[in-house]
Amino acid sequence: MSPGPAAQRPAQGPQAGLGPGDTPRNGEGKEGSRGTLGPDGSPENAAGEDAVAELPLFDRGVSSNTPPSKTNLTTGGEDWLELSLYLAHESFGHTSQILDQARDAAEKGNQGEDELILAGERFIVQSGHATTGKGRKRIAYRWRLVGESGLVLLLMNRGKVHKTLPNGIARATSLQLMRDGADDVYRLVLRVLAALNIRLVREKLTRVDAAADLPGVDVETLSRPYREGRFVARARKNGDHVTELCHGEHRFGRRSTGFDVGAGDIRMRIYDKVLEVLLDYDKIEALVARRWGDWPKCATRVEIQLRREALKRLGVDSWADWRSKRGRILAELTANWFRLVEETIDPKHANRAATLPAWNAVRAAFESWAGNEPAELEPLPTTAARPEHLIKQAVGVLVSALARMDRPVDSNEDFIHEGMSILLDEAETKGLATDEFTDAAFEAIRKEVVDRDMAKEVSRRTVELGIGRRTGRPRKEVNHE
Repeated sequence: MSPGPAAQRPAQGPQAGLGPGDTPRNGEGKEGSRGTLGPDGSPENAAGEDAVAELPLFDRGVSSNTPPSKTNLTTGGEDWLELSLYLAHESFGHTSQILDQARDAAEKGNQGEDELILAGERFIVQSGHATTGKGRKRIAYRWRLVGESGLVLLLMNRGKVHKTLPNGIARATSLQLMRDGADDVYRLVLRVLAALNIRLVREKLTRVDAAADLPGVDVETLSRPYREGRFVARARKNGDHVTELCHGEHRFGRRSTGFDVGAGDIRMRIYDKVLEVLLDYDKIEALVARRWGDWPKCATRVEIQLRREALKRLGVDSWADWRSKRGRILAELTANWFRLVEETIDPKHANRAATLPAWNAVRAAFESWAGNEPAELEPLPTTAARPEHLIKQAVGVLVSALARMDRPVDSNEDFIHEGMSILLDEAETKGLATDEFTDAAFEAIRKEVVDRDMAKEVSRRTVELGIGRRTGRPRKEVNHE
């Protein structure tokens, strides 16, 4: 296996640079690079904009004063890529031993011993574990690997594939994606897994951000018609009318720096990219080399963020699905989900409004790199829930109900009695309280709780819900001696 014994690791030395961070910036999932400005134009590094704009390319972090070739430039690309991985380990014991050794070294601060070379890339195995999700859906991953290119790989302490729970996460952010391209990043993930003797059984695309750049276009070109209400949108919050669109404009002093549209699993951000990367020399270098060809006086970035639920509605499950459908998806979103128009719209005839020429330029920029091949965007078929999962869910709901209703139980028999009482009361209101229903529900709950301590679960749920002190019931004292 590629990681090999400790002798195959690089000699002890300075810690490798970690590349883009893993923590979402301002809750929006952009890496918090040192010295960058967000689309809200926060003033923490505002000084020196004009001075930086006047610097030669070398002084702005670009490796040469000679402008890069414009033949390899693209108008945009993926700006965030996250995959849930379903993995089968071919030699889990050996792999976990190597990863644990590196993790232990990281916790002890032994730089160099926490590193691995995988598929020709230098990785640091970081201390502690990583988590994804929130609340009761939080999932822990034992190992967190960060590569020199910026790739982040999370691996669970589980060697076998689970049907619904991913035991790996791969994440790439804007700098790596600009430098290498999303296709190469995906291939790197496969090579790294192979180096760890891990087989990818399947993957699910959980988030992708698509970006298009308009160098030389001031963000005010798009912000002004937006402020004037010259847009057509289906981006709504909680199904409210378009007048209650979840959106907001960003300003830096009196200057507009962009705006956001949408909420939830589809969001659009339009902002001043020059201002955002003003003091981030790594990004400046990548933008000049891959996107702009030179340092423009102004540039507007349009980003569309798609999370898992939106991707499923658009018929995207895997990276291959996105790769084949992205052009059609982006064309649809920039035509029918949100677009800027030339004149104030008539709400009754919004479709008749002529599209703003600058917005047509945005659409062309997306099409230039993503294409626009015909593709079916039918939602993914839903997977029928298994009965045993529904029963577990029902028991969990009853636990919460008993805790909230302050109906303590002392045994599993108490739980079944109290739970059936709640269940039958609800069933009667829906005309379902037949003998067959009662017998089936009783037997299903009895089988589910037979090996569980339901009195303890109900008591604990009162603590989780923050309602454990509302009664005068005596408490059991814990003896710590």
